[in-house]
Amino acid sequence: MPLRNRLTAFALLLRRKAPATPTSSLRTGGYGRQVDIRITTDLFVRVRALVEDTTHGEEAGFLLCSVNRLDEIDVLLARELIPVPPGELHRNTSGSALTWSAQFNSSVIERAIAIGATPVLVHSHGTPQPTFSDDDRINERALFGAASRLLSPAPTGTLLLGNGAANGSFWLKAKTA
Repeated sequence: MPLRNRLTAFALLLRRKAPATPTSSLRTGGYGRQVDIRITTDLFVRVRALVEDTTHGEEAGFLLCSVNRLDEIDVLLARELIPVPPGELHRNTSGSALTWSAQFNSSVIERAIAIGATPVLVHSHGTPQPTFSDDDRINERALFGAASRLLSPAPTGTLLLGNGAANGSFWLKAKTA
């Protein structure tokens, strides 16, 4: 599959720490608005089980979130988890640098639009303090630059989970938020 048709896990450019518990939310900002992600306990347990199982290497999925735009904050309410299917995942020899097809990304974006939601990529590098790789940073632009134009005015982005911490980066109208 040509590289241009594959996208990798994405960078989280705005670093904010929040307890990685179901009752907590991650708030990021930088474009005059904050992004607050809220998730139920049951869904959070499923997300962590997915992204923290590194038996075969790095794993990833998308949260589909409804959006409530308040005066100075976008509240994303996680509604659904779409794991990247094992048949779609491609890893480098170390098990990291996930890639999957552009067609899978398109199906996630189509589903999000169909239910009035925005996708948020979630993954973990299996470390206590989540730090994004160069591949994460480079490839975030490939998906979220374009997707944010389709999903505007809703922010879209990515979360990297760690043990008790998370990093997040969000895009709005093809710009990092």
